[in-house]
Amino acid sequence: MPIFVKYGKKDCDAYFRELNFKNPRLSYFLNETYGSRNFSAVAFIMMLGWFHKKNAGYITGGSLPLAKRMTDKFLDLGGKLTTGRRVEYIIVEKNTAKGVVLSDGTEIRADYVIGAADGYNTIFNMLGGRYLSDEIRKAYETWELFTPFVQVSFGIKTAIPAKYPLQNFMYNQKQIGSTNPEHGFSLMNYAYDQTMAPEGKSVMVMRFESPWDFWKEMDEKAYKTEKKQIEADAKALLESIYPELTGQIELVDVATPLTNVRYTGVWKGSYEGFSPSADNITKQLKNILPGLDNFYMAGQWLFPGGGLPPSVLSGKTAIRQICKKDKKAFIIS
Repeated sequence: MPIFVKYGKKDCDAYFRELNFKNPRLSYFLNETYGSRNFSAVAFIMMLGWFHKKNAGYITGGSLPLAKRMTDKFLDLGGKLTTGRRVEYIIVEKNTAKGVVLSDGTEIRADYVIGAADGYNTIFNMLGGRYLSDEIRKAYETWELFTPFVQVSFGIKTAIPAKYPLQNFMYNQKQIGSTNPEHGFSLMNYAYDQTMAPEGKSVMVMRFESPWDFWKEMDEKAYKTEKKQIEADAKALLESIYPELTGQIELVDVATPLTNVRYTGVWKGSYEGFSPSADNITKQLKNILPGLDNFYMAGQWLFPGGGLPPSVLSGKTAIRQICKKDKKAFIIS
């Protein structure tokens, strides 16, 4: 709490000026990455604190094994999983959530509905914007979002040892496709995770921010052209950093902000939702909507900064509330 009181209303720009870094490279890197945006000093301090306490890190195998374990647990407990069909809208009768209708017209009735999908699509599309509080309206109208990014993944037919798992290049003056990466780009070498590539081969990933406004109205022809140019530019850039990779790249996959939207429905491609700022870091949105019964929200759009930990906690909270309403014991099995 003392940290929240001291730094809760401060952004990284002000915080870094107080620290008065002597190393120009460290100062440049931190200011380009966090100080040049409206990023909360508390969020920055907490992030480094979690790493320092070994309470944050990388899961071997990435996100897929994590998602699979959750799926297997759900199915083992008797849950039913429907894939390949999106929810078109939430059934509401007399201001009570009664189920969902899928994209193929299938209707699934339920005692309760937990909205764990994209926040904007859930509130404004699936529910038609009928259940809004002033806090929700203000958040979606005024809170800044994380800038979406492009991810270029490379499959390499030789092993590339990783001195550093992640490198950030801040001085890039070259365009990648039509984007001039204002904050440079990152390069990850997954050599430390043996599950990511066959033995003797490597996976490397390049990421850079690309504003949503550039992508939102793009037609199919322009999109395909842009992806091809990104692939060519990113490949050339990688080979300029690692000349030994020339002729060794077997596969390139380009994922854009539109890819994220297509697969997850995430609003404006904002992969972690609301960006934590000095204005919103101490705030969170309620997981119930005014005037709507038997409906609960869960996921990253309830908390500025998003991410897995608060999303998991929000799901647990929703189940606790349902158990309490049904007068049942909340049990972790």
